Amino acid sequence: MTKGASALFLFATVVTPGVAGNELGIVSSTPLDVRMGRLEGAYEQISKRLDSIEVRLDRFDAKFDGRFDEVDARFERSEAKSDGKFDSVDRKFDALRSEMTTQFRSIVALIFGTWITTVLAIFFHR
Repeated sequence: MTKGASALFLFATVVTPGVAGNELGIVSSTPLDVRMGRLEGAYEQISKRLDSIEVRLDRFDAKFDGRFDEVDARFERSEAKSDGKFDSVDRKFDALRSEMTTQFRSIVALIFGTWITTVLAIFFHR
């Protein structure tokens, strides 16, 4: 190949009408390898940025999950506390119920005793 033909292969000749500075059809003679190198570098930078974003999102996700675990633990502790208080109130009500039953039986026995005494007094008084 001639020197001119090899130059054709090394340089990309791109005519882009409508682009600033190229409206007259000026031919860009930037070496194709240089342009490809720039593109590869840009893609590499984009890849690094995306990797960085992915790492930050993973950290955020882990932190978010940790917070939810903390909130769940708080709810469980709060629930255990309230269950304990409800159990305490239930025991108090059971004790009151038992005491009221005992007092009711005592009052009923007293009333029956009074009636029986009154009836016997009426029958034996004659």
